[in-house]
Amino acid sequence: MKEELKKECQECGSTNVIYDKEKDELICQDCGAVFAEFTPKKEKRFEEAHKQK
Repeated sequence: MKEELKKECQECGSTNVIYDKEKDELICQDCGAVFAEFTPKKEKRFEEAHKQK
């Protein structure tokens, strides 16, 4: 299932970026760029790992 995000494409700057849960990828609907560095799953893990105690 895909869900819309308020992310900005690293290639074209568009905010028309979706998250594909099945592939764990962010995909720009305007230019077609696919990137997965900061998907929601990875962002959550990063935030949890870097929480201050």
